Amino acid sequence: MQFGKSAVRKINGDAQVVLRGMLRAINDSRADRLKKQLAAASPVTWTGCRNSSRCRALMQACREGHLDCVNALLHQGPFTQLNACNSEGRTALMCAALSGTVDCINALLQHDATSQLAAGDSAGWTALMHAATANHVKCVEALLQHDASTQLQDCDRRGYTALMLAAIRGHADCTKALLQHAASTQVNDRNSIASGYTALMCAAINGNANCINELLQQDASVQVNAHSTDGLTALMFAALHGTGDCTNELLQRDALSQLLARDNHGMTALMCAACTGNMDCMLALLQRDASIQVNAQGSDGYTALMFAAYQGNVDCITALLQQDASAQLNARASTGSTAVMLAAAEGHLACVSALLQQDASSQLAASVDAGLTPLHVAVQKGHRGVVRALLAAGADPFVIISQVDRVLFKEIIADVCQEASMPHMLQSALVDFAGHALVRTKTARSGKDI
Repeated sequence: MQFGKSAVRKINGDAQVVLRGMLRAINDSRADRLKKQLAAASPVTWTGCRNSSRCRALMQACREGHLDCVNALLHQGPFTQLNACNSEGRTALMCAALSGTVDCINALLQHDATSQLAAGDSAGWTALMHAATANHVKCVEALLQHDASTQLQDCDRRGYTALMLAAIRGHADCTKALLQHAASTQVNDRNSIASGYTALMCAAINGNANCINELLQQDASVQVNAHSTDGLTALMFAALHGTGDCTNELLQRDALSQLLARDNHGMTALMCAACTGNMDCMLALLQRDASIQVNAQGSDGYTALMFAAYQGNVDCITALLQQDASAQLNARASTGSTAVMLAAAEGHLACVSALLQQDASSQLAASVDAGLTPLHVAVQKGHRGVVRALLAAGADPFVIISQVDRVLFKEIIADVCQEASMPHMLQSALVDFAGHALVRTKTARSGKDI
């Protein structure tokens, strides 16, 4: 049937009047009043009814959890509203799942359940995903009474399943409820968009130990040894972003295999913890086969100690040096650099000081192929505080070899020699090296010009 413009305007006006009355009845949970308005509205007027956010009356009733109103609306036939959506693409079933109104879900699923369960909003989230993300366990269980296998395999636009979303949010009860159906398939599902993440990886990234425990009730060995497209395992994700609890939970299964696993760059979980300064995870990792871990080297030759030194994570350095310190301090990266060289290059004074607490002489004398020592590196980078620490620890100032190094060193000496904390003999040696004509300063003891 075709309507003229004036007829359309009248229908729209009538629809708004009817809708406002229905929404008032729904908000007041007055199903009796709602039924009267439904009976009085023409089918054409009823079909056009939406509220200000383009959400139909049924969605509002589901959101509010008014079951009598939902039933009243559902029995107003012929019914065409079940898959109508609001501006965010959400249907009535999604509104009920998001609000946790399980009775409304059960009522809706008596009408064309398959179509409703398969619908996704603008983010690709289904009703099950909304329920799992909001931690509405009863809603999850109600939804899974209908075509569970299809729902569990559905992915949103970012590639996440309902189980992954529950794991991300840390909802252990929903995770457990989801795993009551096709658990083996779910735990091994991969996110094809987000680097091949599994649900276990999602839980580890977000530090959700309770979810990890639930997930590892099924195919634990397979899960803990799975790698993302970047080669990262759940343990590595825990070391990068998680907590000590997550690390301990993961290490209850096949620990040695996890500790020795490498990502695409040859990094281990311990190296990941050293990079981010995640002390809780590092301490948990060092409780198991520490000597194997601390001496492992990545594809670039870096050890965990080198990563900690490069990133400036002094607490990690202290923890690592409790294990086979000499081997770690003298290890070389593929470039020939040692941990103290990396710390010196980045200007991490606290790290340099921590490293020089043990076996300082061999560290200070170490050099790369070009003959550069930690002192060279610190001078070239202009890190005066590090230069000061290296000299105080016994670094030889006379090893500076290039003309550029000498000029920079002379500039730094002028500052260093003014400090009362520098030993008098060392000051004299530095001044001799720099040359009386180039350095004019006062010694801390005599106060006389040189």
